[in-house]
Amino acid sequence: MIQRHLALFLLLVATLHAHRPNQLDTLHHYLSLKVHEYSTIIDQQLSHLLLGESNQTHCAIHPPTQEDNRSAIERFFQDEKFLRDSGESFVRLRSDTLLSQGGVYEHTTHFSTQLPLPLSRQHFKLFVENLTRENASNLLHNRSDDETPQAEIGIHYFLSHLYGIESKYSLAMRGINPFIRAKYSRLFEVGEWRIEPTQSFEYSVEHAFEEESNLYFDYPLSSQKLLRLQLHRKSTSEDKGMEYALSAEYFWAISHKRGLKLSQSFWGDTGYTYTQSDGTERSFEGIHNYITAMSYRANIWREWLFYEIIPAVNFHQANHYRANYSLHFLVDFYFR
Repeated sequence: MIQRHLALFLLLVATLHAHRPNQLDTLHHYLSLKVHEYSTIIDQQLSHLLLGESNQTHCAIHPPTQEDNRSAIERFFQDEKFLRDSGESFVRLRSDTLLSQGGVYEHTTHFSTQLPLPLSRQHFKLFVENLTRENASNLLHNRSDDETPQAEIGIHYFLSHLYGIESKYSLAMRGINPFIRAKYSRLFEVGEWRIEPTQSFEYSVEHAFEEESNLYFDYPLSSQKLLRLQLHRKSTSEDKGMEYALSAEYFWAISHKRGLKLSQSFWGDTGYTYTQSDGTERSFEGIHNYITAMSYRANIWREWLFYEIIPAVNFHQANHYRANYSLHFLVDFYFR
């Protein structure tokens, strides 16, 4: 299996270096047309439902102001925070391969998108998150395996600034289970520091209530380097205790096509339950995982084909804090 994916990647690289752009450009053009076609159909139907035929006029999309403040470094690395919090319109297909100590091998292909719906109203965006081959067949069923993330499909609504607060509301489905989510954030600048607290609330039929807080401290070391500190906490109505984390990330844009990221994170819980190697469950309070990772990301074709290599080591309570080494290999097709 590993040899097969490695062979496919080498074939892709060989194709690029053989100067055969027409095939990839044709694929890019075809996918763009299909995405535009399907999003237009959804947009027209939603516009008819919300506004009626007489008001179906095109509206200019104005992304939230917070999107304008994001640096080129964040945009290049396309980390979870950037894709989750920004109003960026995008389509991403990600090939994710994980090799871990003990012969663990996992490969998944993820599809995510966020598309504007200008006919229906400004700031409405259709989104799909974490759609994979494994969960695509269970879109209309309840989750059968809690360890397998389920795809989310729905609508985001970005509300304009109100007292400096950015608001995003989501109405979506996980399988046949609907959920609603509200997220609020505000940006402060203190000297060179950019401080951003965020708070989200979610209610779902499947998992009842959960809330999450994040506090980001960004400091630009130079035009190519960024330091980020993050404080995190989360609680749910189904789990005892509270999850918390502290992380530090160092972003370095080596060039406009290459970047390096170093990260160190500590994860803990006030009521953490895990399964030991003998199958018994044990409760634990305190820090249960330490993770150190390095990421090298490169843009290898046009502005939409990237690869990323992430070696990491973690020390988890379930493994008695013994080192567990892993290697992530990502290939991203990212259109915006």
